[in-house]
Amino acid sequence: MSPEVQSMLTATRLDTSRTPLLLMCVRVQDWDAQLRGLTAKAAAYDRQYESALRSLDAIKPGVHSIFQKLGSTDPALTEALAASGVTDSNVMQHLASVEQRVNEIMQVRDWHGLRSRCFAFVLYWFEPGHVLDI
Repeated sequence: MSPEVQSMLTATRLDTSRTPLLLMCVRVQDWDAQLRGLTAKAAAYDRQYESALRSLDAIKPGVHSIFQKLGSTDPALTEALAASGVTDSNVMQHLASVEQRVNEIMQVRDWHGLRSRCFAFVLYWFEPGHVLDI
């Protein structure tokens, strides 16, 4: 044990020959108050954890349904995730795959929109009787 750790341990020990009994009681009460505070915090964290688990369990079927409907461009990933279903450990992988697929679909939609706007522009400029000023 290092000398620093040893000095910290000896500093925190109560010397009953020099410490009045009242001071020892005050320290015990302080420790008891700290323990009650830490116990309350631990209970609050447990409640938050349970709430998060309930929320996660509630969204798992929806995530699985969306994942199945959208599919994936990576068949190996689709097979691996579909085999295990949505679990606490892989829900983020499912959501990442859904996000990637939605982005791909939106890019295709935007491209089709751009293509149709360009086609309308070309039709406008090259309609019969329209003269191009070049």
